[in-house]
Amino acid sequence: MRDIRQIIAVIAITCLTLGFSLPAFADAKFKDVESTHWAINEILYLSGEGVINGFNDGSFKPEADVTRGQAAIMLANSLNLSLRDRPDPGYTDVPLDKSVYRYIAAVADEGIVRAEREYKPNEPLTREDMAYMIYQAFNLSGNTAITYSDVQTNYWAQEYISVLSDQGIAAGFSNGSYQPLRTVTRAQFSAFMSRAMDDRYKVDWEPDPAPVAKGTVEIGMTEEEVLRIHNNPVDYVDLGRSSALYYQSSKFGYDTELVYIFENGILAYKMHDFMMGEIVYHKDEFLHQIYDLLKPQADLEFGESIYEVKAEEEYILYDVYWEGEKGSVILRIDNKDDSTYAALIYGKSHYNTASEKEDLVRKYTR
Repeated sequence: MRDIRQIIAVIAITCLTLGFSLPAFADAKFKDVESTHWAINEILYLSGEGVINGFNDGSFKPEADVTRGQAAIMLANSLNLSLRDRPDPGYTDVPLDKSVYRYIAAVADEGIVRAEREYKPNEPLTREDMAYMIYQAFNLSGNTAITYSDVQTNYWAQEYISVLSDQGIAAGFSNGSYQPLRTVTRAQFSAFMSRAMDDRYKVDWEPDPAPVAKGTVEIGMTEEEVLRIHNNPVDYVDLGRSSALYYQSSKFGYDTELVYIFENGILAYKMHDFMMGEIVYHKDEFLHQIYDLLKPQADLEFGESIYEVKAEEEYILYDVYWEGEKGSVILRIDNKDDSTYAALIYGKSHYNTASEKEDLVRKYTR
């Protein structure tokens, strides 16, 4: 969860310009994986099988994104692939002297990864590519007809995602989405790998019912009014003049962290955080993909935007602004300050009359 002060700061700047129960292991091998960690059994299972290793400082970094290079190493180790005499896969960004080259060459030779011009070994692994790799690596089969709100039958990875879901390896989220472009953490990939390697770790996934608000929350409501409509928040933060209510929610078919932000007890902003409160950094290409997924859906709901800002200098920035009868909406996506931010922010309207709206439109469309 993001600190409310960080949220308020970002909003201010914007307005201005995851069956079978296994016994727990007694001790954690890695200093940053506590015995209570949700994936402790899977991580230690893979470590015992020689599939994974930690870092030199004794850490595993479970919440860090697993890279495509690290995934190749883990897959090669899990299958005991020979690294000798493999043909050059021809990736322009994986030179022969790179330490991960032999692993990538081995998995490429086995048909585990897709044949493309670049491999992008340092890029985070996405859920769609994870599904493809594990499907190919373990020669999986099963129901190929499972779909999600964002993975229909015409989606390139639908077959692989469907089989992994059917086999209890990886499924979707409570709102019916799979989120194929979402990145995979080292802990998550350890869980997926363990489920593919050992049936004891497979899951029978059933989604929890999504929270339903009893009415419509509007900007300008009091905190008490909001709680009567949308009760049982997962967290509450009070900083005096500012406070925030946090909920698990969804928007455009994606899980979000919904935050109601109050100033002096009055709802000033409502925000859908598509990063789910995670403070992580993603490279530029990931931000472009987020924009390409969210912007068209926002246009369908809010209509034509009044203005849009795109900046690619020290960091990536997208700002898209809509005005409607019930207030303003801003889609902000950036990777400023070593943290990826992707949120839909609702606030009060910036005009009171039709003429003021026309003036606002002219101001931002010149």
